[in-house]
Amino acid sequence: MRWLRPDYQIPRLGAKVAQPAEEQIEAELPVLDIKDAPKWPADALDQIRIVRDVLARAPAPALPDAVAASFGGRLTPKRRARVEQVLETLVATGAARTGQLDGATHYFVPR
Repeated sequence: MRWLRPDYQIPRLGAKVAQPAEEQIEAELPVLDIKDAPKWPADALDQIRIVRDVLARAPAPALPDAVAASFGGRLTPKRRARVEQVLETLVATGAARTGQLDGATHYFVPR
């Protein structure tokens, strides 16, 4: 719950608000299993398609490094840079969206 005037409202009404049953734990979620890791295509159009597919299958908004690491083969700085370019292209065309979490940009496909 977000309080508009916490110094005034919490002492008076805080006891009436239901407390969460469990403490939330932050965890990194894998984008794909290693056995399902597709190969990085050479064609630019195929790269856009496969990055969008990875985002669509991701269980949560993903960091660019997590998307780049979800492909088979060695992760190079060149591939990381290209994945970031593809993600920005997807955002510019409206096929993906971004969100800020802990100061980092996460990417996701609207559902």
